[in-house]
Order: sequence, then structure tokens, then C-alpha cells
Amino acid sequence: MREYRQIVVAFLGVTVVVFIGTLGYMYFEDLNVFDSLWLTMVTVLTVGYGDVYPVTPEGKTFTLVLVPLGVGVATYGVGSFAALILEGRLSNTVGRKRMKKKMSQLHNHVIICGLGRVGREVLKQLELQGIPFVIVEKDEQLLEKHKQDRLYVKGDATVDQTLLEAGIERASGLIAALPGDADNVFISLTAKGLNKNIQVVSRVDRVESEEKLFRAGADHVVNTSSIGGIRMALSFLKPNSVEYLDVLFEANNQFFGVEEICVAEQSEVAGLSLRQCNIRNRFGVTVVAIKRSDDFLTHPSADDVLTAADMVIAFGTQSNLKQFERALTKKNELSKK
Repeated sequence: MREYRQIVVAFLGVTVVVFIGTLGYMYFEDLNVFDSLWLTMVTVLTVGYGDVYPVTPEGKTFTLVLVPLGVGVATYGVGSFAALILEGRLSNTVGRKRMKKKMSQLHNHVIICGLGRVGREVLKQLELQGIPFVIVEKDEQLLEKHKQDRLYVKGDATVDQTLLEAGIERASGLIAALPGDADNVFISLTAKGLNKNIQVVSRVDRVESEEKLFRAGADHVVNTSSIGGIRMALSFLKPNSVEYLDVLFEANNQFFGVEEICVAEQSEVAGLSLRQCNIRNRFGVTVVAIKRSDDFLTHPSADDVLTAADMVIAFGTQSNLKQFERALTKKNELSKK
């Protein structure tokens, strides 16, 4: 903010010089307000048109004092403003204000805390799904490298004000992807304190830290080291299976996907079995699991009945999944034959 204080100081300085100059010429040269102001401006800016000039000894002496004072203040102001433009600080300020305005309009977005390797992978997935998000990162080099046209807040994610600036009160989720478990615990605790309804997913490196994160308010904890180890073992033991899953779920795969769909209360599917719904033939998707309350029904059979508020986990093409989602959330879709 120092450079902007310089602009304010320069503006006030020019205003004071012009005011003093106008009064001085009115007193010493007996000029009217406009002519005094005109003479002050052409003197301070060293224009010197020659149409109005001091003629009295007092006016000339006053001008000898006014010229170096006015030129110095004007030069200081012009130099400060030019520095803002040349160094890009002015455009950065304008861009920052626009970004803050966009963030103030966000609702149900996700806050990504940390732009390291894990955070960047999270960012890619959210972008592919078209989910709005705000990045929180204190490392300026990482931000400069990856911010592009994305919304971000430069600051410490463990500080309340930083999360508030990212719109945590209106956010639906927060992903704590910092490398330190202690930081992620503090972020989870802070996030729940600022928004008790927010869903918090946290990264963890040490197994003994998992319980602490849950106590701090994290809804889901992901041990990246454990997942990485399991993946490496499976790549050795069952390489073909892992390769097949990679093809299905790779980041840039726009064809296949997995979707979680909640059965709406008014949906015609509520109370019907999977056989009656005829999901595979009508929509070309496969129901791989059903979550009911806190229980998972894996490998559901055709006779399993769907109830309202069930979370259906389905696999299929992106287009088929969208049609299936509309069917489960709208009335009378499945009953149409």
C-alpha cells in the first residue's frame, strides 16, 4: 500500500500548492480567482503562455518560491503514478478488485487450501467438472505459475480473515491440501467454526493424525501416502486391472465416469426395485452401490428396492449419467414407457 499512499500524498500536495498559489496571486497581483488559478497552473506546470504573468516585485518573489515547490510536488506525483503503471501495480489492483467482486458473488463453491502437487490435482478435477472454486495459497511463486484466470486469495489458510476473503461463509466445501498435518487440523477447525455446514476434506500424511482431523471437524480424511502405496502394490500385482481403471477414470476422460445421485422424495423410482426401474436397458448405466444412511449396499441385486434419500452410485458414459440423474430427480420420468 506504500505506493498508493504516495499517490494520495502527491495529490494533496498539488492541491495545497494550487490553493496557496491562487490566494497568493489574488493578494500580490490583485487578480480575480480564475486568472489567479490560471497563472498558478501554468507556473506549476512550467507551461508559461505569457498571457498572464506577475508584474509586481512581491508577485515575482512569490513566484520564485512557488515554481520550485510546485514543480517538485507535480514531478513527485507524476513519477509515482508512472511507476504504478510501468510496474504493473495499477493493473494488478484493478484486477484484484474485479476478482474480489467475482468472489463475493460465489455461492456453493469449493475452497482449495494449498497449491502443491495434491492441490493442483484437486484443481484439475474441479475444473473438469465445472465446479466453481477459490484457491488459497501464500506462496507467491506458486500463485504466479498456476493462477492464470482462476480466482485466488494470497494468504495463510490458517488465518480466519483469509478464509473469509475466500467466501467460506457461502462455500459448500473446503479441501485442505497442505503438506503439514498440523496446518490441515487447524484449517479444518477454523473452517467448521466459520461455517458449521461446510464439508471439509483433508489431506493427511501420518496415520496418527487422522483421528485428530476428524475431531477438528474434517468430514473426510485422505491419506495420500497410503493410497499411493496401495496403488503401487496393485500396479505390480494386478497391472491390467489398474491400467483398465486408469483408462476409465483418467483426468481427461470425457466419456466414462461415476456419479452420485440422490433419489428425490417425489421421484417415481422411490419404492421400486432395480428390476422394475429397468435402469441398465433404459439408461445404459450400471448401479454399483447404494448408500442408505450410513450403510453401503454393495453389488445391489435386481430385487433391491430404492427409497427416497438413497444415494445411488452409478457408472456409465457422461451423457447417460446425466439422463439418469434427471430421471431420479424428476417425477414421472421412469414411469414413462
